[in-house]
Amino acid sequence: MLGGLAIDYKGKYIIDAVYRQDGSSLFGSEERWHAYGRGSVAWRLSDEGWWPLKGAVNDMKLRASVGTAGGRPGFNYQYETFNIGTGGTISSNQLGNRFLKPENTTETELGFDAELFSKFGLNVTYAKDVTEDQMLQVPASASSGFSSQWRNAGTVENKTYEVSLNVPIITNRDVVWTTRLAYDRNRAFITKLDVPPFSSTTSNSRFEFREGERLGQVWGKYLLTDCSQLDAQFISQCGAAGSGAQFQPNSDGYIVWTGGYSPGEGITRNLWAAANPGCVSSTGAVLNQTGRVNCTKAGGTVNMPWAIPLTHWGMLMAMRDSTGSPVQNRLGNTSPDFRLSMSHNFNWKKLTVYGLIDGNYGNRLFNQEIHWSLGDFNVRYEDQDGKTVETAKPMGYYWRAPQPDNPAGVGGFYDVLGSNNQTVQKGSYTKLREVSLNYQLGAIRGIGDFNLTLVGRNLYTISDFLGWDPEVGGSVLESGGFGNTASFQYPQTRTFTFTIGTRF
Repeated sequence: MLGGLAIDYKGKYIIDAVYRQDGSSLFGSEERWHAYGRGSVAWRLSDEGWWPLKGAVNDMKLRASVGTAGGRPGFNYQYETFNIGTGGTISSNQLGNRFLKPENTTETELGFDAELFSKFGLNVTYAKDVTEDQMLQVPASASSGFSSQWRNAGTVENKTYEVSLNVPIITNRDVVWTTRLAYDRNRAFITKLDVPPFSSTTSNSRFEFREGERLGQVWGKYLLTDCSQLDAQFISQCGAAGSGAQFQPNSDGYIVWTGGYSPGEGITRNLWAAANPGCVSSTGAVLNQTGRVNCTKAGGTVNMPWAIPLTHWGMLMAMRDSTGSPVQNRLGNTSPDFRLSMSHNFNWKKLTVYGLIDGNYGNRLFNQEIHWSLGDFNVRYEDQDGKTVETAKPMGYYWRAPQPDNPAGVGGFYDVLGSNNQTVQKGSYTKLREVSLNYQLGAIRGIGDFNLTLVGRNLYTISDFLGWDPEVGGSVLESGGFGNTASFQYPQTRTFTFTIGTRF
């Protein structure tokens, strides 16, 4: 049910308002109906007699609006779900929620539309969205016997900036060529959380939910890339490659233990099998204690960073705390720093050509496609193609570098599908999104008004992303767009469409 009102006075003062009442069976049984509304105003300043910039800014309209909208829960969010295991055993999975409400988003938007010198069109918009009753899949209480529950668990604040510019390049009787440039930037943060902070894993990509956290922030292990990241005691023992320091950067840029040898001497000096204990007693005996705290309590001396029991020559090292446990670090955000697009529209007599290029820049994605392939030895850099004797690495470097938190010895980049700064990769891309050609044939033997159209979409992608497609779906939030991972989603397809149309 909805009702609306629109007022336009002299084309200068514009008011619009809408009120709506929505009901849905997807809402919890106790929350079936919810109200929403929108109101907007606009003022065309350039039509006022006192407007001082009639030559430079011949059209200027200020606009402001505020409105509410709801995000519907998924089909099964309000119900209990169970798993059926081997032999027909049933185990509880998701706890139902009959009080589940839709997300309620209040958006405030400010902006202006202008025409400059009777030629250039400029649009600028700032929008602030506040989503209350955000739907999150949170851990259920242990007493319930279920592992998770969808709840209205928090408030998210989202800010967006958008700028677009329309430029006529050629405008005459036969040829019209215009272009449109657009920029936008978006940031979303959790400003309120009604449950204790928690982590969520989507396709082995880890996200943290706590007040002040930016949505889409990927967390994981950080493999050392700088001397300053070493345990404080050993920073002074780290230096440039070939410097003779105990720790040096290898050919991939990661800090590794070299024992004073060059990182390129692993094969020629048979060093890859060498290891150094992390904690030793006063007599030099090896103590099996992980972490500075445990080593000191046992009366030992820390011999290697974080007292890792055995540090293998040339192998990757993860940043750790005083107990030797890997530290979870922010590795980047799945949302881009900004988006850009450029479109062209070209008309010549009966021919129309349209092209669109767009791109996302600055985001990072957990690349599960590469991660699984590391475990199967199917990643291109595992086969050592193009490597020299000095830069080649053993298979364990990628897959079985021993780690104290993985007794089976599974570590390296693979690390049992654990996200890290090697497999959380840049997801930036530029795409030739669309090209279309339309030719107006007109009447054929006096019949109809025919036109031919050829459209190609997703024609070409420029990206350093080592996977199927950096433009991926998946999300840790039902409202979408945050927490995307590259986890074998079907890539964007390249399509061509030819159409013959007419009218009578």
